[in-house]
Amino acid sequence: MKAALSGMEQESLLYRLYQSLPIGVAFLSSHGKILSANRQFCKYFPGSAEGPHGLLLCSAVQCRGNEGCGDCLLRSAVRQIMEDSAPLEAAKWSCGNGHGTRWFQVSGIPVADFGEKYAALFFAEITDRVQKESALQKKTELDLSTGALNRYGFLQAFQSILHSGRNRRFALCMTDLDNFKGINDRYGHPAGDKVLRAFAEAARQNIRTGDILGRYGGDEFLFLFQSITPQQAAGIIRRIQKGLRDACRDIIPTPVTFSAGIVSWRREEQLDIRWEDLLRSADRTLYQAKQKGKNRIGTAETKT
Repeated sequence: MKAALSGMEQESLLYRLYQSLPIGVAFLSSHGKILSANRQFCKYFPGSAEGPHGLLLCSAVQCRGNEGCGDCLLRSAVRQIMEDSAPLEAAKWSCGNGHGTRWFQVSGIPVADFGEKYAALFFAEITDRVQKESALQKKTELDLSTGALNRYGFLQAFQSILHSGRNRRFALCMTDLDNFKGINDRYGHPAGDKVLRAFAEAARQNIRTGDILGRYGGDEFLFLFQSITPQQAAGIIRRIQKGLRDACRDIIPTPVTFSAGIVSWRREEQLDIRWEDLLRSADRTLYQAKQKGKNRIGTAETKT
């Protein structure tokens, strides 16, 4: 391989094209060492002044899992190409340094030369695309009026947290502003919108890191509290109730209150609990609380 890329052949058209490609290309030995890399690859990964030649691939690209990286995508890709003699379908791969995370689309093909096996890997940077996709996804998961997660975003976060297995006790809370229709009718929808934003801000100031807030619809909001008892969750809601009353004094002269229904459960007791059942239980607990008056908090333990 080295001989094929030396002397007069380095001046050949194919070699010049290889060096001028707008994507990074690296040729690897069966041991994962870089035998040759084009200019774009060296721009992507300027690890050392001597260049990447002779380095293991993970070292050359400064893989975050470089120390004992095991089955990272790059190592698996090289192994797949070498063992299966099959092309590698394009896959997303990220690397990070002091300047942030960069994303690449990586693909590869097997190469045979004089009975020896090699791998050619192709790197196309897609950091801008990934960042735009991430920003767009965040927008689709947010309620733009209040900055809280929308119903879809809340459900996605809920499922991710629930399936992570990190916590054992949870509380789902549904809230509803008391007489919100009356606020809109008496003071106008702009005032109502300010009240909703004040609620979201009071909530953000009082929930803990790891808790999530979402707008279910209209003036109904949802909270997911982690590693918490129903009494502790109720304490957070009471602080939000006070924060909302204080914030709304400058919006409308009428005191603004809300009621809440909190349902809690333990993971070890209910492994197969469903989102629909939790939501129905929280809604029922909220309804029971509102039947007793305004500014109320109801709590319940889920039952299997």
